[in-house]
Formats: sequence, structure tokens, C-alpha cells
Amino acid sequence: MKSKEVFSIGEVAKITGICAKTLRFYDRIQLLSPSFRNETNNYRCYTEDHIVTLLIIKNFRTIGFGLKDIHEMINKKNTSTMERELRKRMDTIREQINSLEDQYRMGEDLLARLHYRKESVLEQEISCPHTSDPYQDIHIETIDEITLLFHREVIHSYKNSDISLLEWSNIMMKPQNKGLHKCGAYIVTYYTEPLSQFLMSTCDVEFGVPVEVPADYKSDDAYIRIFGGFRAATAVHAGPYSGIINTHVKLLQWINQNGYAVAGPISEEFIISHMDINNSDEHLTKIIVPIRTAE
Repeated sequence: MKSKEVFSIGEVAKITGICAKTLRFYDRIQLLSPSFRNETNNYRCYTEDHIVTLLIIKNFRTIGFGLKDIHEMINKKNTSTMERELRKRMDTIREQINSLEDQYRMGEDLLARLHYRKESVLEQEISCPHTSDPYQDIHIETIDEITLLFHREVIHSYKNSDISLLEWSNIMMKPQNKGLHKCGAYIVTYYTEPLSQFLMSTCDVEFGVPVEVPADYKSDDAYIRIFGGFRAATAVHAGPYSGIINTHVKLLQWINQNGYAVAGPISEEFIISHMDINNSDEHLTKIIVPIRTAE
């Protein structure tokens, strides 16, 4: 920088990359005020020291410091103050990074489930016109193991067609309350005889959510378990949940007709539900029935 005693506001703006409007604002809040004004035109006059200070301010702003904290650091002019404020700022940045990572994970999970719905509906649309087989959308697959944070209880006056919003709210909050991250669709498991959840007023039901559990996670929480690791017959139900009993019946009929038997509690995986979009026509629920070869 060429040595010069004073600089106009325009020159300072060009040198520092800080616009004149911001420089006037800094003057007004007394963050950085020019030493004097030109007697002829009353223009602000800055020195090289001002420019150095402005570059320091610019660095601090890049780190994300507020103007109040910057004012304290440039006035005290010691590294102890700077270190203290910088450590506080770094803690804040780390919290913001964690929050953004959580947001990204949630978005990634929802995007994956939306893609699954799109592929499932497309498969049904392609297959249906070319076959009269009512069971063409039923599959046998091995359910991958996942870690499930769950809440299980016997619910009286249970209505399967109207799953309690309170239960959904409770399970939605569980991962956050436990310091864990949700990583998949909600899963409801019925510890009853097949179809009993539709026919009985009392139901032993488990509400679960897949979570990521760090290796160093320590908890005496008994409500974390492994879900999956078994062979299952599956089918997807597209549309309003109120009609899902029909898909359950179809799946159980296929199992009985093809030499299999139900080998465990039946689950429903809510790929896209009312917790994602308030349009039941867009909902997609996957029914998972553990199976074994019938004797």
C-alpha cells in the first residue's frame, strides 16, 4: 500500500473491500470513526492505522463475530481478550455445525424415503397393466438389522385406523431427548395375532424409530433394540392408511398359499406418513411379516 497520510472514504472502501455505507455505519456506532473531517468539504479522513483496524474487523466478521465483541477486542488490543472471545465463538460455530449436520441427515433421510415411494409406485404402475396376479407386488427379502429406539405399551380402546398423535409426538421427540439421530422411517410393531390390531380394542403395540448409536454411547436405557436380521414377506400399501387392512389380508393369504408361516410380530414401516405430508393419497406404508417355511 502506497504511504499516504490520509485517505478518503472512497479510497478506504477500495483498499479494504468494505463499502462506504458500512464505513459510515461503523462511524455512527463508534466501532471505527475517522480521526477528523476535511475542513473544506467535511468528508471523513482515514489514516493507515484505520485501514489496518478495518482489515482486522473484516477478519473478525468473516469468523462470525458480532460487532459488540469486535468493539471490545479492538479496544482492549490484547491477545488474552481475543483468545477468550475466539474460544467462545468456536464453541458457537461447533454447535451450528452440529445443527446443520442434523438438518442434513433429516433431509437426506426424507429424500431417501421419497425416492423409495417414487420407485415403489412406479413399479406398481408398470406391473399392474401387464399381469392379473393380485400378489405381484409381494416380495420376500431379508430385513437388514437396524438399531431401534422404541416405546411399547398395551393400549386400551386402540383404533388401528387412527394411530394416536400423542404416541407419534412422543416417539418423534425420543431421539433428540436421548442425544441420538433419527435415520429412517418410523416402525410400528404389533405383538398380537395377525390382524388382531384391526379387530380387538386392546393392543400390545410398539412405536419405534431407527437411530444412529455412536460407539461410545453410554445409556442404561432398556428401550433400544435391534430390529431386523430376519426373512420376511413384504408389501407396500399406497394411499390412505384406513385401507391398509386389505393389504395385510392379501399378504397373509399369499404367505399361507405359498408354504410359509408367520414367524414373529408383524410391523409397519411408515415410509411416507401424515408426519411427512398432510395428503393421505401420497402416503406409503410397508408391511413386514417375518416368515418361516411351514411345517
